[in-house]
Amino acid sequence: MTIRTITPPATGARTLLGVAALLAIAIPAAAQTPQFRYTYRTAASVSLRDVAENGTIEFPGVALGDSTVVTLIAENRGPTPWTITKLAVAGAGFSLESARDQAVNPASSIPVTIKFTPAAAGRVSGRLTFDLTNQTTAVSVNLFLDASGIAPSWTTSYIVQPSGNQTLIEAGGALPFPGTAINATAQAQFLIQNRGTGEGTIRNVTVSGESFSLAGLPLLPARVAADQFFRFNINFNPRTAGSHSGQLTVDFRDGDQRVYRLTGEAVAAAFSYEWTTDGAGSAVTSGGTLTLPEVEPGTPQTVAVTVRNTGNSAGDVRTVSLSGTGYALAPLSLPQTLQPGATLRFTFTFTARDAAVAEAALRVDDATFRVLGRGLGARWTFAARLGQVSTPVAAGATYTFPNTVVGGRSAVVTIQIKNEGNRAGSISGLTAGPAIFRIQTLPALPVTLEPNQVLEIPIQYAPTAVGVASGTLQVDDVSIGLRGIGDTPPDLPVVTFTGVSDSAKALDQPAVGIQLEETYPYDITGTLTAGFTSDTFVDDPAIQFASGGRTVDFRIPANSKEAIFGLSAPNVQFQTGTVAGSISLTAAFQVGSVRLSADKPVVKTLAIAADAPVIRDVRIGSQSAASFEVLITGYSPARSVSQLSLQFAGAAGAQLQTTTLDVNVDGPFGSWYQSAASRTFGSQFTVAVTIAVNGELTAVQSVTVRASNARGQSNTVTANLR
Repeated sequence: MTIRTITPPATGARTLLGVAALLAIAIPAAAQTPQFRYTYRTAASVSLRDVAENGTIEFPGVALGDSTVVTLIAENRGPTPWTITKLAVAGAGFSLESARDQAVNPASSIPVTIKFTPAAAGRVSGRLTFDLTNQTTAVSVNLFLDASGIAPSWTTSYIVQPSGNQTLIEAGGALPFPGTAINATAQAQFLIQNRGTGEGTIRNVTVSGESFSLAGLPLLPARVAADQFFRFNINFNPRTAGSHSGQLTVDFRDGDQRVYRLTGEAVAAAFSYEWTTDGAGSAVTSGGTLTLPEVEPGTPQTVAVTVRNTGNSAGDVRTVSLSGTGYALAPLSLPQTLQPGATLRFTFTFTARDAAVAEAALRVDDATFRVLGRGLGARWTFAARLGQVSTPVAAGATYTFPNTVVGGRSAVVTIQIKNEGNRAGSISGLTAGPAIFRIQTLPALPVTLEPNQVLEIPIQYAPTAVGVASGTLQVDDVSIGLRGIGDTPPDLPVVTFTGVSDSAKALDQPAVGIQLEETYPYDITGTLTAGFTSDTFVDDPAIQFASGGRTVDFRIPANSKEAIFGLSAPNVQFQTGTVAGSISLTAAFQVGSVRLSADKPVVKTLAIAADAPVIRDVRIGSQSAASFEVLITGYSPARSVSQLSLQFAGAAGAQLQTTTLDVNVDGPFGSWYQSAASRTFGSQFTVAVTIAVNGELTAVQSVTVRASNARGQSNTVTANLR
């Protein structure tokens, strides 16, 4: 015991402190006991469980490959601080997350984390030890650990639907499906049961084999608890007859992979086909072709078809049909059931009309076949070649030439006639029409073509009108339509008239020509028309071309400028007549039947002036002892003559009392020009003047005549009596 010195309290102080001190001094030192409460919680729980010293901490089951932790809470409920030292754990799979010394003050706690990682399935025991120490005392604490390693255990089985039994199957074993019709579906349920002590994971499920597929497969990866099932379906859907195989693969989390064989048999009828004619034939599959031997036209050919069931189940032949010109199916009783290996035989006939290939479609239920038959003989096919491009043209069809400008010619199109038959043939008739479709070179007919020989007919299209034109190439009794489109030709260049001026004399015969300012690329044909506008309201029929009439044709060859009249004349003459007025020369141009347009009317106008009369001839008519007749011929463009002046000359030695005679003829000439008869002669006239002579007629040697009107006087013309 330690004796300490006690100092008395100050005066007036209470003495309780002194008593307390004395009591403390009287307490002896002794060993202390920790006052701890222990609790723990698992990783999956937030609640705490109590555990006493030497008690057991229970871990939850842990799957192999995983781990779990338990947190121990050591709470100091006493007045003395303690330090946890020498933390240690024993037992397979147990470990401490932290093993350092830790102080635990009164009313506080510390955690201790224990980890368990099982190395094998089954129960494992362990122990946690540590010391609680202070300055005077050390106390050892023991806690026991109880844990289990858990693992799945997989059992596989299947149930063939709809009412099969559940059958176990080991990895590598076979899952046999029942016989299944083609395109039908058989289904089996596959079951995976976890018979282990803990949850397991299925990572993936796959199936191979074109006839097998999965159905109803849950999302993967999938966890399967102990004693639980994982289910999905496997479908067997064969597309072809015979045996089928596949493979089911299941992958588990722990690297376990199990493979199972899938087998199935497709049962169905399968048909093969064979055809024969004249003792020869061959096998054919659906979609194939039966090419029959060539026969004489009109001779029936019989073909036999044999249908054989090569499958492993009975099958029905329900329908047989045949369509095509020249083909006929023999009567057949259907449907018929064919057992495996059994056959059905039916026949049809083909009668060729010519050397053309005749096609038919043969159908036996869902199987289809192409049938080709052909007769012996020539067979014409047609094609049109333009440049390097050849276009087939069916008999009776139409070939269209390239668009061609009216007046031009298309490129030569060669019609190719080919003998695609198997015998030589002759062509005796070959024509093309109308004339705008012209055969360039016509072969000598008849012409014989051997098989595969080609006859070429060059044809050119020369349109004469704008728009669509149709024609025909006739090859014996076969017609090929010809079609062309004529395009509008270019406009006419500027036109000029040559050889004439703006005026002309009456009864003249000028020559007129026509010329283009630029050459024109196509042949031009044209008409020159003479018109007349009279100043006296009377036409003059004498106005006409030298060729007769008031119209004349001309042509301008392609790529030239000058018009040609007749065979080769560069101009044409015309008469101007005898009546005053305007002569119009109007030119019309065309290419083919297309009238060419010009910027302005192509007209040349010539004026015939209303001049004084013209006397063309004076003659002496009948004579008597006392008179003679003067015949005066002339014309007056104004269609008027008012006076005739006659001057007489005497014979040698004779003296005439009257030498000049003026005759007013306005009345007679007016009557003449107003008569219908005068219109035929324009302004021409012939007038007879009778001269009475007092005395000897022989005294008159000659007479000179002049005519006049408002326009002036004519020329003078003299006629001799002697």
